[in-house]
Amino acid sequence: MELPEAKDPVLARVEQLRREFADQVVVLSPEERALRKVTDSSPLQWAYEQVAKERGLEPDSIRRRCKRARYQAGQRQKQQAAFADRHRWQFESYGLDIDAAWLDAVVELQDHLHMALFGMRSVGQALKALVESEWYPNNVELKLARERYRQLASDLKGLAPAGICPWCKQTEGVIEQCAPCHGLGLILECQVPGVPASLLSADLPLVLHQGAEKPLCAFVTEPNQEELFE
Repeated sequence: MELPEAKDPVLARVEQLRREFADQVVVLSPEERALRKVTDSSPLQWAYEQVAKERGLEPDSIRRRCKRARYQAGQRQKQQAAFADRHRWQFESYGLDIDAAWLDAVVELQDHLHMALFGMRSVGQALKALVESEWYPNNVELKLARERYRQLASDLKGLAPAGICPWCKQTEGVIEQCAPCHGLGLILECQVPGVPASLLSADLPLVLHQGAEKPLCAFVTEPNQEELFE
């Protein structure tokens, strides 16, 4: 089982040594492993002992610290997953096919935004606690800081990918001059309110070309019948 990503420096060092030890014993035959009394837990125990020597501590102290760090990392992963589920954006394709590689890049972008918003949530909670603290009664600077935080959180949410650009719909011959998406074929949440309703229809897809709405089919080149049989 893969452990949660190591953030604690002690846990990171333990995991490094554990992998190095495991790489050395993986080539041993069952007989050699039995002779050397190597078990599945041996690499981890050896790593605890080495890190304990490096830091002048007892192996059990290192083991407890790593156990706590793994638990904290696991809890953080669960919280991030729950937060992402509550803030999952619907991605609009307007009934069009989406390039898999392009969509993977957009999903990665969404993940970065989820992480940023998740990190900001803890900042918001801390600011709220400070504003309500008896040590900062009616503190103007703190209230302004909280307002700036709220604005930043709102701005980040507005940068979320919303779907294929409805103005160009990633259409060759149109996307190259598309000002709203800058040729990227992507629309953001903050742009959605400004999209004309006529460009949102999947039944009769339209694109904006040279200032005029035109049928998407006018830009889709039908394959040459002779080329199909070459």
